[in-house]
Amino acid sequence: TTFPMLANLFYLTTSQFQTHADPTPLLLGVGILMIRLAAIDSGLTAFLPVARKDVIEQLQLGVLVADLESQIVDANAAATRILGNTKLANRSLEEVLAGLQSDRARAIEVESFPVKGLVGVVGTCTVLRDCTEARRVEQQLHQAQKLEAIGYLTAGIAHGINNPLAFLSSNLGSLEE
Repeated sequence: TTFPMLANLFYLTTSQFQTHADPTPLLLGVGILMIRLAAIDSGLTAFLPVARKDVIEQLQLGVLVADLESQIVDANAAATRILGNTKLANRSLEEVLAGLQSDRARAIEVESFPVKGLVGVVGTCTVLRDCTEARRVEQQLHQAQKLEAIGYLTAGIAHGINNPLAFLSSNLGSLEE
């Protein structure tokens, strides 16, 4: 961005011998500088599609990106699958997350963090992890552990009853003789 400004300054200084200097090159240079400051340095270009989007689309984790007003500007395929909603753009992030918390049948872990640009925070990124299947397997394992404990307890009780019975049986045999 400094090259256009220097080129415009050079043009204006060399054109001072003309009767009417054209301010277009200077205004164009200032305009380009303002565009850079407004779009690139402010972080607005962080929401434009980039090569990293391909990687994010392949994640099994849901990724939601919201602007400073907490309006969702982007969501990957996993987020739409987890949320069961294909129309996430321009919806409130808080509204979407509140809907997740009210669903007791599913276990969704949510982690949010600010997205920082060159001029400060430019939005929010929220990562969603569907743990419903893992919780179900964990509950099955817990149930299996309970059944195993009941099995050990029953085996102990059967052994405890069987020992006196074996003693009585052997003594009854001796008594019979």
